[in-house]
Order: sequence, then structure tokens, then C-alpha cells
Amino acid sequence: MALDLNIFQHWCLLASKPMTGAQKRYAQIKKELLAILFACEHFHQYIYGKHVVVQTDHKPLVAIFDKPLVSAPLRLQRKLMKIQRYDIELHYVPEKYLYLADTSARATATNNKITESEYKFDEEVEA
Repeated sequence: MALDLNIFQHWCLLASKPMTGAQKRYAQIKKELLAILFACEHFHQYIYGKHVVVQTDHKPLVAIFDKPLVSAPLRLQRKLMKIQRYDIELHYVPEKYLYLADTSARATATNNKITESEYKFDEEVEA
């Protein structure tokens, strides 16, 4: 998710989630929809009740968002129903202009282990 300030975009919040084995075999359109749903649910406290513009390089998904829910394929309707509670506007942007999304998608975590000092810090914050 990025915060758009005039012509510049700055990171606001970041989140990622690995796909399960079954999710890796989904059609691309379902993967894109799953990513939008994950972001909406993950950032619910920040975006609920606000107008959110989502930029995607997947043109077929924009077409499905613009149609009534009943005309969407059945396999996508459940996810679309969950997204409907948010004020989402989907925009198509060619891949070459999605700099922030490409950068974050290619960045991988090399060490996901929490160090002892980070763990103690988390405990202090929660207390």
C-alpha cells in the first residue's frame, strides 16, 4: 500500500504473505484478487470507511470490478463480496509504471527469525 502525494508515491505500510501450495496453482486473476483482499483485511483499521484507489497491472480484474457481482465468475464472487465492504476503486496502470509494487514484490526476506532483543522489545511494548 502506498500513500500518493501529488506526483510522488511514498511507502506508507507494507505487508506480505506467502502463498500456500494450493494458492500458487490459482489462476492469475484469482491471485491478484486474493492480494487485494489480503491487503484490505490486513489494513482494515486504516482503510475502512475511506476511499482507496488500488493500482493494478491486471486489466481483466479491472473489467470484473466494473461489472455487477452476479456477472463475475462464481469462483471469484465470494472474494468480491468480502471486498465490497471497502470503498475500493481499481485502476489499470501498465506494469512499467508500477515502480513501487515491482520493487516490493522482488524484495525477499533473508532472515525471518526474531532476535532476542527484538523479542524483549515487543514484550516491553505490550506491557
